[in-house]
Amino acid sequence: MQKEKGVRVLLLGSGGFLGKSISRKLQATRGVLLFTEKSWSLKVFEFHSSEHRRALLRQCNPDVVIQAIWLTKGNYVNNPQQWSFSKSTIDFYTECRDSGVKKFLAFGTGLEVNYEESFEFAHPNFDSSYLLAKVLTRKTLFDLEKFNTPRVSWIQIFQLYGKGQSLEKFLPSSFHKLQSSNEVYIDSPNSCNDWVFVDDVSDLVTQQCLSDCGGVYQAGTGMGKTNFEIIDALRTLTNSQSKIRLNLKNTRHSRYVATRPHSLIHTHIDEGLKKTFLT
Repeated sequence: MQKEKGVRVLLLGSGGFLGKSISRKLQATRGVLLFTEKSWSLKVFEFHSSEHRRALLRQCNPDVVIQAIWLTKGNYVNNPQQWSFSKSTIDFYTECRDSGVKKFLAFGTGLEVNYEESFEFAHPNFDSSYLLAKVLTRKTLFDLEKFNTPRVSWIQIFQLYGKGQSLEKFLPSSFHKLQSSNEVYIDSPNSCNDWVFVDDVSDLVTQQCLSDCGGVYQAGTGMGKTNFEIIDALRTLTNSQSKIRLNLKNTRHSRYVATRPHSLIHTHIDEGLKKTFLT
């Protein structure tokens, strides 16, 4: 089959929060021909099925693949299904190689940053199946890349937020409480995160789709705000009269902030909050 002109991009996970933003950005980008799992000729696409993945690759014939399907809902942190997503992602990479794909994009977490220099399976802070599965997936993909294409771009996303995010996530849930109750309770007030606007991540993904380069990219701003600071800023922005109650017994001071922030991750938290909750 002769390819149409332009970069053919296959996005898996187009129905998720991040996937929808990436899809909108790529559809608006000249020179990109976008395909998704919804391009599948059958009614249901099963990511964990090698037969389905291979058939979708044959059908779409992509130059670039974006793998954005992962378990991130509910009690996902220590869900054993994390390993199924890790295995399927790694297997999908080899299937992309066999299909002539040139570039493979996948997503990590900002939690990885603290473990990049010295990776130990017995590290006491590796209490998360989600984190461990992401780290092992990254290491395996880059080990495979040494022997052949496609090039790998691994994008480590810090604390993602933006319009349309699920109410179970921290910021949308807190916004709802600020609007509907007299009090917002913060269990971990001192935890500090790098808050990343979803549209910035989509810009980075689009750049990577059009680039021959690969590597690890930190989708973070390099600036951190604690849970208390972010909710206090949101309360001020929305003129909420709700009180903020803190769990003062929780003295944990975790900090996950990008050490090598990418220039495309630039939206200041105040601007991002306005775009998310006031438009």
